[in-house]
Amino acid sequence: MRSSVAGLLACGIVAGIAIAGCGGGSDDGLLNEQEFVAQGNEICQGINEDTISAVAELPDNAPPNEIQGLLRENVLPIGVEGMHAIGDLAVEDEATARRAGQMVSATDKGAAQINGDDKALQRGSANEGNPLQPAADIATELKLTECFPALQPQDASGSALQVGP
Repeated sequence: MRSSVAGLLACGIVAGIAIAGCGGGSDDGLLNEQEFVAQGNEICQGINEDTISAVAELPDNAPPNEIQGLLRENVLPIGVEGMHAIGDLAVEDEATARRAGQMVSATDKGAAQINGDDKALQRGSANEGNPLQPAADIATELKLTECFPALQPQDASGSALQVGP
């Protein structure tokens, strides 16, 4: 049961410790689109790695309600923090900054739904009804292919598809 409950969350729900700000950007300190995508994806790679580590540390043979509690307490908040780190990146393009803010808001809303609904964790990586799907859709639009990997549209090989130009 640990692998099914925890695995679903590890695949579809954000977690991990994000490392924000990696330098770069224009003279005014604002990131262009390419720099934003690179730094955002770097943050998400850290989230994904830390999610795998956190899930691996979950106790074997724990009842599902205990696993769900540990995921909510230990995994989800750190992932939300990572999304906030992306939202805090200073971006030249106002539309990109606005969409990144909307991604953070959608992540917060999805996390609140997960925290208030025991069945939300069971939906895991199922795109329909996943409380984090709206945030994942915005991440896809922003070309953040490392964010929400199980909720991103994928090609036949399992690689995330790029949306937009």
